[in-house]
Amino acid sequence: MRVALIGNTCNNNFALLRYLDMVDINADLYLYSDEGSIESNPIHNPCDDTFYISSYKHRIFSLNVPHSPLSILRLSRRGFIIAQMREFRSIFRGYDVCIGSGITPSLFRSVGLHLDIFYNHSTGIEWLEEPEHLTKCQRNSIVALFYKFITKYQKNSLRNNTKLCLCFQAHDLNVMRKHAIGARLTNVPTYYPHERLQENEYEHALQEYSLPQSLLDPSQFNVISFMRQHWVNNISSMSMAEWSLVSKRNDVLINGFYQFSLICPDNIALYLSETGKDVEASRALINDLGITRYVHWIPLLPRKIGAAMIQKSCSVGVGQLTSTPGNLWGSTTWECLAHQLPCIQSVELDQDEFYHFYNFPIPPELYNCRTIDDITSCLAHEYNKYYCKNPLNMRPQTQLSVWYENYKGLRQAGKFAELCNAIYGKKPVLE
Repeated sequence: MRVALIGNTCNNNFALLRYLDMVDINADLYLYSDEGSIESNPIHNPCDDTFYISSYKHRIFSLNVPHSPLSILRLSRRGFIIAQMREFRSIFRGYDVCIGSGITPSLFRSVGLHLDIFYNHSTGIEWLEEPEHLTKCQRNSIVALFYKFITKYQKNSLRNNTKLCLCFQAHDLNVMRKHAIGARLTNVPTYYPHERLQENEYEHALQEYSLPQSLLDPSQFNVISFMRQHWVNNISSMSMAEWSLVSKRNDVLINGFYQFSLICPDNIALYLSETGKDVEASRALINDLGITRYVHWIPLLPRKIGAAMIQKSCSVGVGQLTSTPGNLWGSTTWECLAHQLPCIQSVELDQDEFYHFYNFPIPPELYNCRTIDDITSCLAHEYNKYYCKNPLNMRPQTQLSVWYENYKGLRQAGKFAELCNAIYGKKPVLE
């Protein structure tokens, strides 16, 4: 059985490819032309998601179309050069199962192919009811007419041209049902934690990116946040309520760490991302609080380096301090959970609401922090429990390891393997 994974938003399909290897499903990955090494922030580039890209290069290919709605027009029967259209179609006709997200359903329809499995990566479903896309559709311009056409084309592609649609949260399932599109809830592996770095590889990476060698000190209590600095409301068009939904609240983390440093002042460090519009504001706040000696700045890093920092050096990770239903969390939280580490992450739902919305329980070792005092309490608890008494102690996290593999890892890959085998065997797949 041959399986094709089309598109690689946030390296989701590259993670899925490696997990499918673990359940004996061999897949190839196809990147859109705007994914990969040409990106200024290469979040869709497999090369930046693994130290061992040479092991996968023979299974990664590039398409000659970008991940854009304009590609639908380019690939349409009216506007696409016949030879190129045949080439695109012949590539995927050679596979038994094709899995894609984003604009893939519409692209397949435009060349006369059916997509086997679609899973969304955006709240509201890509090009259907994504908030940003809906805003474009509501403008009074000819551009809005184009986006409305894309919405209709994507809806019909999902409804009539895709065998199985998967959603990762109840809101998106309701969007699908609203548009009479059959779908089911299934979680998708979004991060692959099973690579083991060779000896000295992490040390070399720290040197290459000029990161502090103190990250190698196993007795140091490291708090790591990759959130961009975005917390000063200087956007006049936004109300405070609107701003509260997009602010990263970095000031809450910095103040929480400051209070923590007054309680536990020894051998601690805070690592912050040196990206975002409010880097200088964060520097000023850190200086005013007198904690400059504790703070280290992290440049924009390939995911493999950031994930290695989490795996090798992190004591407590920091995900997002703003959370609204429909938006879960980013890479840092998944990486902490995958590597069995505690993580600070704001959660706006209780356990029952969370399970209903996302189809999995709130993970253990997740600190639901919303205030400065919450963060201080979390850090002090972790420091006193594990570092003050025995800094070199390796703490067991078997419960968290089982949680991740059940809800975002190997078990979910097994479900994808079952779906692929069912499609290959022409069995029903929609429950």
